[in-house]
Amino acid sequence: MKEFKEIFQKKNEELEKSIEKLIEEKMKIKNISEIKLEKSIEKLIEEKMKIKNISEIKVQLEKSIKKLIEEKNEERKIFAQQKDEAKKEIFELQNRIFELQKEKNLLRGEKKKL
Repeated sequence: MKEFKEIFQKKNEELEKSIEKLIEEKMKIKNISEIKLEKSIEKLIEEKMKIKNISEIKVQLEKSIKKLIEEKNEERKIFAQQKDEAKKEIFELQNRIFELQKEKNLLRGEKKKL
């Protein structure tokens, strides 16, 4: 009977050690899984930040493009105004030249009469 008790106790101890080893292995696996999960989460956060930064850059670019378009449109308006003013001045100068030619011709006519 004593032998049986010793064998049983020995087997029981071996079983307990095996269980402890299994628990340790399970904890190692759990820790490895947690570490992998943490790394995955960190990578996801980094990707999210990259996307956020890209989105911010996109918004800034859109604002810059909009501003450039507005500036270009303003330049076009100014150019169109200047062009209209120049046409007006040319028309006025042509009228003035026509008037001066009329006066010149009148003066020639009067000169011939004298």
